[in-house]
Amino acid sequence: MADKYAMMKSKVVEKLAAEIISKRKKELGHIDLREIQFAWRFSEKSKYHARTKLIRGDNRIFTDKKISIVVWRKSWKAHDEAWQALLIYHELKHILEPNKKGEYRLVKHDVEDFAFLIKLYGIRWEKASLFLEELRKAV
Repeated sequence: MADKYAMMKSKVVEKLAAEIISKRKKELGHIDLREIQFAWRFSEKSKYHARTKLIRGDNRIFTDKKISIVVWRKSWKAHDEAWQALLIYHELKHILEPNKKGEYRLVKHDVEDFAFLIKLYGIRWEKASLFLEELRKAV
């Protein structure tokens, strides 16, 4: 049984986030990847497919990063590339522009998910392949 806190850095998720940001600069260009720690979570169960959190307080002694995006590895492996891309886009949409002090803030969902994602890709992201097609066509 995997330790529920077992995690490891993820270059795979970081690479996908970089691709998404580069092709969606207008809406995500404020995000500096150097400020984000991407990680896999290896637990047997998770309430989340992924989670974006600010790294604050005592946790800053472990890293110079300001944000963590942790992806549940079991869920990641159970879904296709389109769903994975949409998941990371979803997580990046939580990150607001930094304030004048350079501090990031996170935005919560406007419903259980972001309403615009539900409208475009379905309540269970059944149209996730459309996002991947749009992403690949973007310059």
